[in-house]
Amino acid sequence: MKKTLTKMLLLALAAVMLLGTLSACHTEKKPTPEEHTTDPNSQNTDSKLPDKYWNRDFDIAGYSIEDGYTAGLWVEAPGDTVSTLIYARNMEVEEKYGITPTYQTYSLKSGAELDIVDLVRKDFMTGKTKFELISANLGEVRALAISDESYLMNFNDSTQLPYLDLTNSCWDQSSLEQLSVNNRLYMLTGDLNLTEKMNMGLLMYNRVYLSNMMGMDAETELLDMVRSGAWTLSEMSMMVKDAAKIDSGTGKVTGYGLDVRNNRSFFYYIAGCDVKIAVKNENDIPELMFNNEKTLNVVDKLLEFCSLKHHNDQDGVCYYARYSGDFTNAENLFLGGEALFYGADVKDIVNFKRKDLGFTFGYLPYPKWNSAQKDYLVSVNPYFSNMLIVPSIVSDSEFASFGLQALGERSPKITEQYVEVNCKIQGALDEAQYEMLNIVIKHPIYDIGVVFNWGNCYMGIFVDSYHAEFDGTTYEAIAVTGENNFATLWAVYESQVTKDYNDFIKVITN
Repeated sequence: MKKTLTKMLLLALAAVMLLGTLSACHTEKKPTPEEHTTDPNSQNTDSKLPDKYWNRDFDIAGYSIEDGYTAGLWVEAPGDTVSTLIYARNMEVEEKYGITPTYQTYSLKSGAELDIVDLVRKDFMTGKTKFELISANLGEVRALAISDESYLMNFNDSTQLPYLDLTNSCWDQSSLEQLSVNNRLYMLTGDLNLTEKMNMGLLMYNRVYLSNMMGMDAETELLDMVRSGAWTLSEMSMMVKDAAKIDSGTGKVTGYGLDVRNNRSFFYYIAGCDVKIAVKNENDIPELMFNNEKTLNVVDKLLEFCSLKHHNDQDGVCYYARYSGDFTNAENLFLGGEALFYGADVKDIVNFKRKDLGFTFGYLPYPKWNSAQKDYLVSVNPYFSNMLIVPSIVSDSEFASFGLQALGERSPKITEQYVEVNCKIQGALDEAQYEMLNIVIKHPIYDIGVVFNWGNCYMGIFVDSYHAEFDGTTYEAIAVTGENNFATLWAVYESQVTKDYNDFIKVITN
């Protein structure tokens, strides 16, 4: 009775906190109550879990996320609306199924010192692990999945994980198809995983800059272009070039068409145009598809407005932050009202809205290659994003699958609240901007070649590893040179990509 009362109080608190957030939000159009349909008490009605009481701890390992949400899995205590719902969800799972989520925090390091990798490998050697579930950085998942050792459980193995229902809407159905290889799935994402939502790329635009440049109806026309599916790389190229401002007397740049903070932003355009390193065949096996005419055409169009060369030549088209030390300068440039477009992440929305700016900003998806492309595609930052994994030596895989499914099924309301609070309530100015944000995050894309980092080619060719030396020659990424040297770079990286690819295929089909 005490747990039930506590849970009801927590859910009531979540509702009160949501109302408080709404009343504190200044928007041009206040959403009506009917537009906020998220019910903290809503349940996932697709559940196939039997009534079963385990009376056991469900041990989870992972990282602390900056804003307090530990990948949507666990919080120490309720705070805001989202963390309160996470806390209440875990209590509900404990009450209904006797499953008590616990959490152990690890530090994200670099190189060969990744704690989660060490943890899984050491446990594997002993044949025993404490954890039923682990939230790991994508690079760590990659290191574990492509090893000759079978460190990870295959989520598609229903005999090992009988209670895991991947058809349930709480699991991201698009990622299931994209991340599966040879009908094996070693990483999982869905409503449990808030880090994925936080680290999706989006474009921001200065609404004042846009109206001053193209008139009061420009924003309406731009958003209608997005809705109709006509927001393409060509359209953005024209707008970026038109937005550049240079003082005719001094030659000083007074306004940029595009401000690039993150050195991964160049690749976000590539991914948005549905250019992939590999595409899977009918047997769920990836095949290299990188070196083709479309890749060259996309790069040609992108270089019209996005490269470091534009910044160095001071032509006012693009400010491009190459090094991490330049990121703050780029951010301040946009926040100072000196650029039309800015490449950001979803997690930037709330931080930017808290700043006292002289303008308001809106949101756009990364553009398509052409209007024939079906969807706007969003790249998930491959460094900061986490995935869910289960160690292959988990002591009780049935219990692991039951606990994972129970937590997943009670998480859609948490994802809905995260998007509502961070995007709609605190982020969006009106319903049109919230509509754009939903378009931005709707179709995340996972390129197998990027996920498994074959030959480090996407970094070296598009993103920039700052300097890459092969046989005594230094090569720089396309965005740095400002020239379409894809053929040259592919010739440099191809042998390593092919080797990594063949090694991957050997492991994944063994």
